[in-house]
Parts: sequence; structure tokens; C-alpha cells
Amino acid sequence: MVNPYMNTGFSNVIKDNTTGRIWFEHPESDEKEIVFPNDRLGTYFYIRNEGIMNFTLSPESNLSDCFFGANQFSVPEKIVCVFASRIDPYQMIQNLVSTLGQFQYPITLVNAEWNSDRIIQSEMTGSSSEDIQAALQRGSVYNMVSMNFTMTCPIEMLDTVCITNPCATCL
Repeated sequence: MVNPYMNTGFSNVIKDNTTGRIWFEHPESDEKEIVFPNDRLGTYFYIRNEGIMNFTLSPESNLSDCFFGANQFSVPEKIVCVFASRIDPYQMIQNLVSTLGQFQYPITLVNAEWNSDRIIQSEMTGSSSEDIQAALQRGSVYNMVSMNFTMTCPIEMLDTVCITNPCATCL
């Protein structure tokens, strides 16, 4: 997903519910970076999910013949964008909708939020009240938009004789 108006973007971030911080774990190392709150990233976004998948199974699926039918899974996701206060939040929502439209799988938009204070409080659930207040004070320099959406992907239902060993590389 490319957006020329963002300094950077992060996918698959993790929310630490004990500290209220949003982390990105670099895939090429074990290094973690705090993504939110972070005042040094400029205009950026991150995408996170809660590790939940919802399944829709086709009634004509027959698991005995390695059938690939209309089965799919959907993943509830959230995108949060942090940007300079001089940028119109409605324009940023349109920008994000267009950016999400670039995904290879269908996206269903659920809702959008542009109240920065509420976004900070929601994203920092689990943080100390001092950290939340500090982020709210610094937040006057930025606007934020968050959007909830669902990404839907096909899933192949296979008979056990057709599947590969998921632990083949673990042995």
C-alpha cells in the first residue's frame, strides 16, 4: 500500500494493553519501535488488528475433495493516521479511503473518527493517566483520524490429506 503524502506507515502493529503503547516489531530483527504515541514520525499511519478472524463458509463446501469454494475469512482492522493540525481531517479521511482501496482484497469500511482527544484516549487504554494527559497536551500540534474496516480474504478449505505440515520448518 503506497501513499505519497505519508512520511511512513506501519502494518501489523501490536497494542500492549499493560502499557497502552502501540509497537511495531521490525521483521528483519527483534527490534521494537513505539509507534504511538510518537511525536517524531511526522505524518504517518499504522494498521492494527486484535488478532481476530471471522469465517464465512460456503454450504456447498465438501472437505473430502480438496474443494476450493466461496469460503473466506475477514479480519477487523483499525487504521490510525497522525498528521499536522493544519490538514483538514475530512480530506485525510478521503485520502485514507483511497489508500485502503489499493488493498488486493476487498475492504468494507465500518466507521471513522476524527476527534483527536478521543482517539488518543482510546488508543492509550492501559496507559497511566499522566502519559495520557501528556499525549493530549502534545496532541494539539497534530490531528488524528482513525478508521475501522474489515478486510476479506479467500480461504482454501482442504482435506487433511491435502494440507502441508505447518511445523515442517520447526523440526
